[in-house]
Amino acid sequence: MAKVKSKSTRGVYEKESYFKIREGTPLPLGVRLVDKSVYFSVSVPNGEECKLNIYGKDSKELIESIRLEQKMGNLFYLAIDNLDYHLYEYMYEVEGKEFIDPYARIISGKEHWGKAIDLAEQKQIRGGFYFSEYQWEEDRPLRTNYEDLIIYRIHTRGFTKDTSSKVKNKGTFRGIIEKIPYLTDLGITAIELLPSYEFDEIIKEIINPHGALDHQKINYWGYTGQSNYFVPKSSYAANTANPIDEFKDLVKALHKAGIEIIMEFYFEPGINEQFIIDCLRHWVMEFHIDGIKINQNAISPKLIATDPFLSETKIFGLSWNTDEIYPKEFVPKFKNLAEYNDGFLTDGRRFLKSDEEQVSKVADCFKRNPQKAASINYITNTNGFTLMDLYSYDVKHNEDNGEKGRDGTDYNYGWNCGVEGNTRKKKVLELRMKQIKNAFLLLILSQGVPLILGGDEFGNSQKGNNNAYCQDNSISWLNWKLVDTNKEIHDFVKLLIQIRKDHPILHWKEELKNMDYASCGFPDLSFHGTKAWYPDYTNYSRMLGIMLCGRYAMIDRVHHDDDFYLAFNMHWEDHEFDLPKLSKGANWYMFLNTSDNEIFNYDITEKSQNILKDQRKYMVKARSAVLLIGK
Repeated sequence: MAKVKSKSTRGVYEKESYFKIREGTPLPLGVRLVDKSVYFSVSVPNGEECKLNIYGKDSKELIESIRLEQKMGNLFYLAIDNLDYHLYEYMYEVEGKEFIDPYARIISGKEHWGKAIDLAEQKQIRGGFYFSEYQWEEDRPLRTNYEDLIIYRIHTRGFTKDTSSKVKNKGTFRGIIEKIPYLTDLGITAIELLPSYEFDEIIKEIINPHGALDHQKINYWGYTGQSNYFVPKSSYAANTANPIDEFKDLVKALHKAGIEIIMEFYFEPGINEQFIIDCLRHWVMEFHIDGIKINQNAISPKLIATDPFLSETKIFGLSWNTDEIYPKEFVPKFKNLAEYNDGFLTDGRRFLKSDEEQVSKVADCFKRNPQKAASINYITNTNGFTLMDLYSYDVKHNEDNGEKGRDGTDYNYGWNCGVEGNTRKKKVLELRMKQIKNAFLLLILSQGVPLILGGDEFGNSQKGNNNAYCQDNSISWLNWKLVDTNKEIHDFVKLLIQIRKDHPILHWKEELKNMDYASCGFPDLSFHGTKAWYPDYTNYSRMLGIMLCGRYAMIDRVHHDDDFYLAFNMHWEDHEFDLPKLSKGANWYMFLNTSDNEIFNYDITEKSQNILKDQRKYMVKARSAVLLIGK
């Protein structure tokens, strides 16, 4: 490029330059293209001087180092006219040290997952330019109501990396696209991705004086502050040169299938809160994501909860004090906040393993559906056992992590059902299967939003590792062969999801009141013990009956939903439950029994074999649950 003389109207630039430089604007931060000019703006707290270093793309050559003369507050900025930006990459420099633009929209040099980068290669990790127009084809975030949400939590790489996934583009965004038919068949309405922006996956390394790597450890999950938050992770893309369009392809394909996408972000405490807001707005606006999960110790909950741009974006946090966030009488038109904590996990696990003093807690968990912030329910999550491991191990087995078992929680509330780890004992395997089904029954039919850890629906195992943060291997990758091996679990989960979707009383938009406000003779939700209408909340009780009255969920002006009765017997002895008496002419029909693997025809008629006509009691076997439908 020929050199040109460039001088601003204020006389700021009086030097020879390869580029046509002029005064820019301080906001927005990052780089943007306006007409044929590229605008640069960067924040440098307490900085006296900042340089813009422009390199040839994929080259070590520094084309020019430009001092940013324009400054407002901590912002340095300029504009370059007619920049042939596809030929270049850029870095900023302060006091002799280069850094990547925190708002960079694309990063080069990180295309290979898990590769240890030596000192020379590190110098070629730079920011790039992306100004392409993507064909969204009228795509928009889906804005699915929480009561219709069924979340499936996955790791972008581990979801399809194993050869058993049988996808073409393993471990990538495209790999997820290839599995969309599986997700829709299962009944999923949202996926939640662990961090999938550009983060540094090398968390332990020792570089010797010669610049060579001696040791490394992988940050598989992605919880680190060493991240470029505005960019999809290039090593998660089949086309590593363009992860942006590939991620957009994923979002668009999911939306066409009626599936939302929730992105998880981890920000280190102390980071600028405005940066966090800018980042989240960017992902919603640029990538059309439907929701975010964020660690609330990094930002004021009220700041993010009341951000006007995010008011129609789902926001998951550990808890929300809605009395402080909203005015007293205010109810958001679109409920976007959701509580994402381990309360359901802890109480549910302890109840399922027959701990004392859990019945009333589980009843509260089953009912919980706050007006201003949804409740995300899960029995398992990334941090902890998978569901198969929850009933295959009493204690964690994290030796492969290299921390001598010191990492990971010791409070798993699991049970190996008699044998630690793998076994061929039929009774143990049957008990494990029953416990897994009990857990799914409790999770999917509770009133909150169910979240399924990807792979639990076909018995995926991590070999007892409850903190697989550094396991980029078969421990963390989903083994898709188990879909056939554990077809019984898969089909059970699929059926429960379908039941939940088909019956509005099982996923009501408001919290049920435990009251007969319809004057029909039944409350909308009622809890029972072995004696109907008398819940047993004593410390030694391990039995809970739950009835949901379909009269409160009108399907049209004439027809209402069916009634449902769940009986959980988590005691080690059989117990007979009274069946709540239905209105005249109605009967209870057995639908499923986790003990006997009984699943009856979903199309119930008065001639069905599973009718419990005039039956007042039902024996629920030890550590089992049943689901009855009242018609």
